[in-house]
Amino acid sequence: MDFTRQSVRAQNMHSTYLANKTKTCIDCHKGIAHQLPHIPPGDAPTDTPGQFVPKPTVSAQAPTPAAMAASGAGK
Repeated sequence: MDFTRQSVRAQNMHSTYLANKTKTCIDCHKGIAHQLPHIPPGDAPTDTPGQFVPKPTVSAQAPTPAAMAASGAGK
């Protein structure tokens, strides 16, 4: 990134936050280069502290051979 081609404000922001590694480009510029996709509330992880993010439901899986042997299934 060429700081000399940026405004004074942009130079100050970039040198402050990038130098001390408290922010990344995406932290400040997300949604600027393209439109963000529509994600309904509660369907995506969040970086907002305290917001509830539901866990995906676990689907039923086929039993393992060891579990089948232990239960006596298949005899």
